[in-house]
Formats: sequence, structure tokens, C-alpha cells
Amino acid sequence: MDASGAVHTASTKQNTDLFEAARTGVGALGIITSVTLQAMPLWKMRKTSFAYPLASLLDDLPDLLDQYDRLQWSFEPYTDNATVVVREDVDWDTPIAPSGLDGGCWSEHQPTADDCTDVSYKTLTDSLRHYDERQLYTEMEMFIAVEDSVQAVRDYMKYMESVKHLHDPSVTLNVMLRYVAADDIMLSPMHGRDTAVISVIVVGNEAGSGDQGQFRLFAGGLQALCEGHYSARPHWGKINFAPADGQGWGEGRQSGGVAPSHVSYAEYLTSVYPRWADYHIVMANMDPRGVFSNTYLRQRGLVVD
Repeated sequence: MDASGAVHTASTKQNTDLFEAARTGVGALGIITSVTLQAMPLWKMRKTSFAYPLASLLDDLPDLLDQYDRLQWSFEPYTDNATVVVREDVDWDTPIAPSGLDGGCWSEHQPTADDCTDVSYKTLTDSLRHYDERQLYTEMEMFIAVEDSVQAVRDYMKYMESVKHLHDPSVTLNVMLRYVAADDIMLSPMHGRDTAVISVIVVGNEAGSGDQGQFRLFAGGLQALCEGHYSARPHWGKINFAPADGQGWGEGRQSGGVAPSHVSYAEYLTSVYPRWADYHIVMANMDPRGVFSNTYLRQRGLVVD
């Protein structure tokens, strides 16, 4: 539904520009009233996690990425401790493991549920019990080309060392990488390139979702580094920084100090999204008066001219 109340149907065959834009709509195009999803047949996967020394992992990553279609990993800052998680498709007749009444990847009592075989959705998500027991956290994700990811991690580790004296050791930090194939969606962070997603997480405590000062220190540095050197695209649905007037390079960036101050953040985003102008055309047609605009969108140049 557009800003005038008119309803549009969009698909790969009808209103295709609107469909391509709305697949990453960021709330700027209208209100989605119904969605038809194409489902995948159920299949089985094996999920395995294992420890890996960080220094060795960075050297071995190209080979590991060639070996596994689905791989993610994380490390604890200021240590050499990394953990790798891989998910592999297996034949349908592969037994669910661990076995037992409540076996598999959502096992409530088996301690080996992180090394398990189960139907696909159970290897990709946590059980309801694990979800209910989760710790709240604050997260930033930056999307860069896969081929840049190892060097970007090494650079970020150098940054973290430079601010180690500002780190509160009582605050738990995690850095994680996952990998996503290229797509052709207008404002997708994966548009046109196989992508590595670097995330920094500040784990919360009983009082809330995490120390925001520590988050700004480490997330601001990550964003400045990745956008200043690796043409990064931010995760639209997670925290990313921009100044109140949409100019400059954003709150928290002084810690990174790598981005050119003469370029506005809107100009930067235009440069890393090849179909930014196409999106603006669709947005102007759906919302010519900016009814759906908000501070976040204006800071990033998503405004109707």
C-alpha cells in the first residue's frame, strides 16, 4: 500500500521494479499487506562446531571456504580463541543425532547438540528453550567483499589493540563472520558481490542489552574501518551510525579516523549501491510527499526530492 492508500501487486512478472526495490524496502516504499513465499522442500543437515586457533584460522580460511558451502566463525577479542561452525547437507536417510526421544539439534538434555544432524531448520535456528534463555546483546554488521575479509579482520584486530586500554574487561565482546552469496536486489547489502558479514557484539547483562559506551567504541571503529577501506554496506536492520544532519561520517567514527570528511554519508551510500538511483525513482512514485520518511532514512539520503 503506497502513501495514497493505493494497493499494488508486485512480483517477478508484475511491477518488477517495485518488486526488486521492495525486497529490501527499508520502510520507505509503503506498507506490505500480504506476502506469498516460495518454500524449499525439507532436507537434513549436519552442524559441527570446533575450536580453531585464530592465527591459524586466518591463514586457513580460503581453503575452508572452498571446502564448506555454509561456514561461519567467531573469535574472542584479545585472545587466540576462535570457533568455527559448519553446516553440511546430508542424505535424507541420515539418522538424527544425537539419538533419543529429544535428540537432534534441539536436544534439551544432550550436551552435544552443537554437533548434530537434524532437519534443516533445526540446524539453522535455536530451540525455543535456548531462545528463552538467550542473553540480550547489541550488534553491528558490516557487509564487505569476501576477498577482502581476512585483511579486514586483521585490520580490525589492530584497531582493537589500539583501544585495548579503553576496554572494560567485564564487558563481553564477540566478533563473528558469516558469508552470503551475491544477489541482484536494489538495496541488498549483498548486491553484486559474494559477501562476508563482519559483526561486533556487546553481550548484555541483567540490566540490559550491553554497555553502550563499549559498543560505540568497538562498533564505531568497525564501521569506520570497513567503510573507509572496504566499501562496506551496513546492515539496514541493525545499529549503524550517521550524524543527525546526514553529513560527515557519523557518530563514533572519530575512533577510526579513516573516512574522508568532505563526503556526506548519503554520497557514500550512493557510491556503494549501484542501483541507488533506481530505488529513488520507485520511492518517489510510491511516496511522493515523504509520508514514510523518518530520521534514519533522511540521514542516509533516502529522501524524496
